[in-house]
Amino acid sequence: MKIQGQGPLNLTPLVNTYIRQVKKSEHGKQETLDRADISSAARFLRELLQQSAELPDVREAKVKELRERISLGTYNVSLDDLADSILRELKL
Repeated sequence: MKIQGQGPLNLTPLVNTYIRQVKKSEHGKQETLDRADISSAARFLRELLQQSAELPDVREAKVKELRERISLGTYNVSLDDLADSILRELKL
């Protein structure tokens, strides 16, 4: 079966007319299209999140130093500091 027609449809004029109609309101004023505004606080938070994602999860140098001190037997913690830490952790 052979279908005859005029070839591909040119929808450009129809689309352009629709766009012009959407952009104008009933009073001829320019209508704003959908958009989202991001506040400066939101932008700041986004930047902080991006920067924090680039940071290492652990302070690698500090962990390395502590491991070395523990393995050499030179890591000493005061009992008062240890007790304070435990109480802070338990929130007492």
